[in-house]
Amino acid sequence: MFINHIDKSLAKKVLNDGGYVFDFNNREFDDFTYNSIGIRIQEKYSCSKGQSLEQFIDSNDEKK
Repeated sequence: MFINHIDKSLAKKVLNDGGYVFDFNNREFDDFTYNSIGIRIQEKYSCSKGQSLEQFIDSNDEKK
């Protein structure tokens, strides 16, 4: 998926509020990401919800 630097920064700012991602608990966040994109992000990156989301966003190469 193509996400440029500006969009990545905006997504991080809007979705991650100091480690809080919306009002999800850990299980709800992993269920949501699995149902949305087929990946349990927090399980994959083994970080907090916010850090896991940021790592997922950063893992997308701008040049694709």
